[in-house]
Parts: sequence; C-alpha cells; structure tokens
Amino acid sequence: MLTLRTLLASITLVAGLLVVGCSHAPKAQKPTGPGIGGTVIYITNAKLPDDATIEVRLSSLDREGRSDREVANATFPKPVSMPLEFWLPYQPGLISQREAYGVEATIVSKGRALFVSKRPIPVLTRGNPKQVEIVVAPVR
Repeated sequence: MLTLRTLLASITLVAGLLVVGCSHAPKAQKPTGPGIGGTVIYITNAKLPDDATIEVRLSSLDREGRSDREVANATFPKPVSMPLEFWLPYQPGLISQREAYGVEATIVSKGRALFVSKRPIPVLTRGNPKQVEIVVAPVR
C-alpha cells in the first residue's frame, strides 16, 4: 500500500519530468534581416470569419502623417487566437533616413475590410521603433 509520502514523491517526480520535457520544446525562430515586428490586436469580442486575412503595410508618410507610397506589405492568415504576431521584411534600399514611415493593418474577409488601423504607426526613422503594436477598429 502506498504511503502519502511515496505518493507525493511520485507526483513531484512526474511534475519535474514534465517541466524539463516542456523546457526543451522547439522555440519559434525570430526572422533575420531588415524588418518590422509587432502585433495586430482588436479590442472586441467579435469572432473573425474563417477566411479572414490580416494585411500589414509599410508606407512612406506625407507631411500630415498619412500613407503616401507603399514600401512593403504582407498578408497573414487568420491566427488561431489574437493578437497576431507579425514580421514584415523590407528592402533597406527603399528607406531614406530623411523620410517618415508608418505601418498599418487591415483585417479582410471576402474582399471587404472588417477592421482597420485608424492611422499609420510611425516606425524606422526619426527615432521611431522597429517593433510596434497596431490596434485595429471595426469599420463602420
């Protein structure tokens, strides 16, 4: 018959083995090369349609901070859960330190925008980051 001490020791041993086994699970590799990383989130309880995609764009900005010329873009499938983590590579030769750049995101289903970012998030130049959080809001 098992004593309480033996039972607790067995449970501790199994829990320890599980922790060690999980710590060696493969980790996602961070992409290398020039790019912008971040997350796209929306603040609502709405469920995205199965065919939804998330488009992320890098553009130069005009003097008012609006998108002017697209530099890079990528489309991602609907994630299993939000937020979506993204990596948007770009060609460094297309970036001028004298210009301002921003990233935007749109969640699309059946060719229709469901959620959009309200304005571009400044990135890359003029002291702006390469890692951002883009909040998208429902299209009205």
